[in-house]
Amino acid sequence: MPEKKICIIGGGNMGEALAGGIISSGLAQVENITIHDIRKERLAYFRDKYRVCVSDDITGAIKTSDIVILAVKPQNMEEVLRDMADAVADRLVISIAAGITLGFIEKRLGEKIRAVRVMPNTPALIGEGATALAGGKNATDSDIATARRIFDSVGLTVVVKEELIDAVTGLSGSGPAYGFIIIDA
Repeated sequence: MPEKKICIIGGGNMGEALAGGIISSGLAQVENITIHDIRKERLAYFRDKYRVCVSDDITGAIKTSDIVILAVKPQNMEEVLRDMADAVADRLVISIAAGITLGFIEKRLGEKIRAVRVMPNTPALIGEGATALAGGKNATDSDIATARRIFDSVGLTVVVKEELIDAVTGLSGSGPAYGFIIIDA
């Protein structure tokens, strides 16, 4: 995958975890990674720390990429999808937004979009995450394999049916938090 260009939309904790994992695993070269965020200070942070490309222009960032990872909060997804709809044709779109279904994404980006819904958990921040993936109706086996390689860079992955993603979210998302509470006690 070193020749693939990856655009991460959202420079928060999970966007950073993914960028760091992709870089440290050698999955992509830094010049092939673009981070888009609306916060100028986060773009400066990514440029300085990781030496990746940064952009405050979502359309431009997507048009120069092969893979788009949506690492934005669910409440911002509608606006982000609207902003990127005209630029995303022929790209693999991977979403980590909790509760946002493949149907929601496909409806807004077009029925032909190749989408993968992914649910990582916070241990991904230290490279020890557990991630469930489900492919959309147009996602190919190669798309699923690509998403797995990306998320294997921050932990382990498993492919499930989309209807199980919410259950995985509850178990692997909340499970480590309960473990931390027990350890802390």
